[in-house]
Amino acid sequence: MKKINVLMTGLTLAVSGSAVAGMPTIKTQIRGDLVRSDSDGAHESTSLQIPYMRFDIKGKITDDLSYRLKFRLNKTLAGENDDGSGKGVDYAYIQKRFDNGIKVKLGKQYINLGGYESIFSSRDTYSQGSLTWNNASFYRNAVGVFYNIGDHSFNAQVANNDEDPDDNAEARSENLLYGAQAIFSFADGMINPLISYHTDTNHDDIAVGLQIKASTLTVEVDRVVTQHDDTDAGAKVDDDKSSTVFIKYKQGKWSPQLRYTVANGEAYKDFDSYNVALEYYPYGNSSLRYHVAYAKKDNTKDDATSTKDESKTLTVGFAMSF
Repeated sequence: MKKINVLMTGLTLAVSGSAVAGMPTIKTQIRGDLVRSDSDGAHESTSLQIPYMRFDIKGKITDDLSYRLKFRLNKTLAGENDDGSGKGVDYAYIQKRFDNGIKVKLGKQYINLGGYESIFSSRDTYSQGSLTWNNASFYRNAVGVFYNIGDHSFNAQVANNDEDPDDNAEARSENLLYGAQAIFSFADGMINPLISYHTDTNHDDIAVGLQIKASTLTVEVDRVVTQHDDTDAGAKVDDDKSSTVFIKYKQGKWSPQLRYTVANGEAYKDFDSYNVALEYYPYGNSSLRYHVAYAKKDNTKDDATSTKDESKTLTVGFAMSF
């Protein structure tokens, strides 16, 4: 059976052997929010939430061999995935760095689907982005190869496939996901184009993006297309198409931001999502952040009655790392 398993034995050896190269670094990240949600013009709920709680361990066995374990403390560690890792495990990999600069990563890792919006941590997002970003499973067991040429970075990954339309576990494990991503950097990091392509037998994910970083201003634009199998057409068709713009400005301890996404796809013939947010960093770094955000989603389903689906969310909260 074609299935990539987490090398838990290797990771155990990595942790036990870390004394050779020093103690591992351990970081805890938490986000807490007070969230008011309205749906279709009516108040739906107001609740205290902890959407992000991670425990991150990094270490080295030798100078060229490292490992990382990252757990979601608000998700189950039960072996729900085909590989047995559970939804509570984000990272469980070892990484080998070779003399020529190539890095090989083996184990559960982040899959580089989509554009710049998918590079975000959910700790720092306030609204839904593209349809692909919302539906894809980004943490999977995989083999990844990473290489930099100057300021340009390239990666290729082969991963377990957690997505199968018939929810067939054997089909998912046999149907591996293959993909590659390239991020180019010009003008001392001010202009950074991105392109990525990922495929399996069921669908293709194609993304192009552009990041512009000018001092305190960051602008990112993404275009993501997901092509699904169409048995009638006998080929893959562009079922999900999304365009996203993200703007963030940093001035001292304050950082306002805006993200806007328009899309259409299998489920929605019109998809419109945006958020405006204001972040405050009292210490000037990511160790502590306060935030307030307003998000709105206005969709039209692709059904017989063109059902409208509107939601609004007001979020006030904090995030901290220690």
